[in-house]
Amino acid sequence: MKKLYLLTGAAGFLGSNICQQLLERGDSVRAFVLQGDPAVKYIPDGVEIFEGDLCSAEDCSRFFETDEETETVCIHCASMVTVNPDYSEKLMAVNVGGTENIIAAAKAHPQCKKLVYVSSTGAIPELPKGQVIREVNQFVPYEDEKVVGWYSRSKAIATQKVLDAAAEGLNACVVHPSGILGPNDHAISETTGTVIKLMNGEMPIGIGGSFNLCDVRDLAYGTIAAADKGRKGECYILGNREVTLKEVAGMLHDACGCKRPLFYLPISLSYRLADKMEKKAAKTGSKPMMTKFSVYNLDRNNTFDYSKAEQELGYHTRSYEETLRDEAVWLVTEGKIRGNVSIRDAAAERISLADRLRAFMKNHTPVRHPVHA
Repeated sequence: MKKLYLLTGAAGFLGSNICQQLLERGDSVRAFVLQGDPAVKYIPDGVEIFEGDLCSAEDCSRFFETDEETETVCIHCASMVTVNPDYSEKLMAVNVGGTENIIAAAKAHPQCKKLVYVSSTGAIPELPKGQVIREVNQFVPYEDEKVVGWYSRSKAIATQKVLDAAAEGLNACVVHPSGILGPNDHAISETTGTVIKLMNGEMPIGIGGSFNLCDVRDLAYGTIAAADKGRKGECYILGNREVTLKEVAGMLHDACGCKRPLFYLPISLSYRLADKMEKKAAKTGSKPMMTKFSVYNLDRNNTFDYSKAEQELGYHTRSYEETLRDEAVWLVTEGKIRGNVSIRDAAAERISLADRLRAFMKNHTPVRHPVHA
């Protein structure tokens, strides 16, 4: 029997890395993409492109169609991601309705031998700080104090639907990635945007608090491992150690010599400033530089236990230093860091990537920008 991997979200940051790793080990991949999506150019060569809409049950069903000699494994990675905590009908239609359509299609096509749903650590009910957050078997998305923001709530609802389907017989499991970090983030996510600001010296003032971030390449490996070895009806956290913004800035400084923020605002003060910025933005119709929700994501409990994924899937994480170094080099080569000298131009000097990056940053010292209130 031939095997075909059905991958939604293949044009995204994580999805494109999953594509690449599957191709590198010799697997065949069919990618579900929205018609006209310009990000399709980031899908690696050799992938079969299927255009459709997750909100269309018919499109999802056609995505699963194969000949009788081909078995499929579906990795449902696609979702609508937003930093806006408010309710959105489109968000629910894509994240919940789209997942329902994928589940129905997997059930209707016996060639599909497994479904892996890519959820989020944000879907797991939050515990008080000082307690380690682990996988749960039931998701209660309407407890605002435990699952904050409609993106996380939509992922919690969708996760429960996958677990319900597994209880009814579908061979399905769930992975919960934490934040994503690393090179090749062409869409420039919030996290990558923060790295760019740090490297360009555009963040003279930082915020206290922490993240939990994983290298996108490690998350892709863990997701594929769940397709290979994940147990039916089980959830797996794909996380890393907690890290502060101050630590990230220090690691970037060590890698390339960029400036660190001068100081870090306490979380309590950050909430007050964010509230003022939101009120001012509401009056002017502009976008606030900082929101209470963004501060919450730094303030929340970001300590996750990912030992289950290590033990059952062979999941592992590389160091933050390695990830940030690789991301910094990629950002320079992509022209995202100010200056007109490419890191590639220094290759003839036969020095390490880290040394070349430091040399670039030394020759293009970021100019300090004034602090905006």
